[in-house]
Amino acid sequence: MLLSTLKSVLSRLQFNLYLIRKDTPMIHKNILFCILFLVSLLGSSHSETHNWAVNLKLPYSSNFTGISKADSLNIMACANFETYPSFRQIIKTTNGGITWKMVYNFNDNNLGWFEVQNICYPTKNFCIASCDSNYFLKTTDGGETWVQFQIKMDLFTNGLIHISLLDSLNGIMGTYRNIAFSDDGFKTYKILKLPRPLVIGDIKLVSSTKLYLLADSPISFFQYDIKEDLWTEYPESFPKYDPEYRTPNGMFFSDSLFGYVTGNRRADIGDASYDMIHKTTDCGKTWVEKFNALVSPRGGLTEVDFCDKENGIAAGPQGKIFWTHDAGETWSQDSTQALIKATPAVMHVAKINKSTALIADFSGNMWRTPIGTDIPKVNDDESMIYPNPATDFIEISVGTQLAVSDQSDVRIYNVLGEIQTTPSLRDTPPWKGVEKVRINVSSLAPGMYFVRIGDRVSKFVKL
Repeated sequence: MLLSTLKSVLSRLQFNLYLIRKDTPMIHKNILFCILFLVSLLGSSHSETHNWAVNLKLPYSSNFTGISKADSLNIMACANFETYPSFRQIIKTTNGGITWKMVYNFNDNNLGWFEVQNICYPTKNFCIASCDSNYFLKTTDGGETWVQFQIKMDLFTNGLIHISLLDSLNGIMGTYRNIAFSDDGFKTYKILKLPRPLVIGDIKLVSSTKLYLLADSPISFFQYDIKEDLWTEYPESFPKYDPEYRTPNGMFFSDSLFGYVTGNRRADIGDASYDMIHKTTDCGKTWVEKFNALVSPRGGLTEVDFCDKENGIAAGPQGKIFWTHDAGETWSQDSTQALIKATPAVMHVAKINKSTALIADFSGNMWRTPIGTDIPKVNDDESMIYPNPATDFIEISVGTQLAVSDQSDVRIYNVLGEIQTTPSLRDTPPWKGVEKVRINVSSLAPGMYFVRIGDRVSKFVKL
């Protein structure tokens, strides 16, 4: 109660401090900010540790520039290499980041000296990597082959820095000044006319007919109706902070209603800034502050990602990580020392499931939290499954111990411990005791799986 009251009083003091800063002696102002900083630490004292560890290190002074997931298993990331300016790479995992393979090498394919800026991977087969000079690379077969294209629009610093793909057809790409829209997988595209000259902070395509735009300097939020060719601005959607210091960095929408914006507001003390997260539940018409902590060093939170409506992660420079498990209502700081001590300058995040996430940082490190504890432990002989590997079905030898009650406890898990299916055994006679169980696995994606029947767990590979 005392902490809540103190934070409320100091919050009002924080706002008034800006109004009187020209007339306030610097020493007094610094004392006030030190008090705010201590209260901020108390207010964000709740933390959680996820034991991040590097499971991939790229060579040649490399830096990751983006990461994107098609689902919890299939993820791609892109990187540039400072030592060899023409050497660019795209890597892919099909097991949730446990192992990676290179699916594209810019240097080997003689694509020139442009840099890859970002990547978006909406489906298992379709992915686009955006580059400078308005070039982009596209695959329609999961990364096996790539084709280079260029969008014909005015060049701007860093080229195609923004990308948002809804599926393999509908998507947008943009510079800091322009946006291109496509409804055929960027076989063709059209350049959208912006409502006025502005600096694009981020863009998101939330449906085949609607996109959201977050503008900087000053911060503004826009909706665009693609069919009607109509922009709608919500200039009062964000709380009134000092526009000189308020900076939006990243935007995420789980659907057209629920979204989040990360950013920062600079403090007038040392190298500190206020890391901030805002949330909307009405398509961006209004935003409510959900996180505001005075943190050093400056830079703010730059990215946010969710695996579902409840569980998300926000990241910033120098190892700043915050988790939420209640749809962004509260956020807890990650206290993993290995990540904090590494102080990566930039971190790109992908939230895989409730307990697992990936970070691709500016130093070429791929960080990963440990696999969740939901993965069943194998306690059965793999020879009891036939065929293994399998394509359409598996048969499991279970002797005569399987009773009818066990049918409610049949689960197939992927390598992340996520339940993929709960097959029925009602097609397997006799009811009270069987020697073999036949399970249809034709709908599963290729990969390794665990099957649990009662307290017996076996492992198999789906081709």
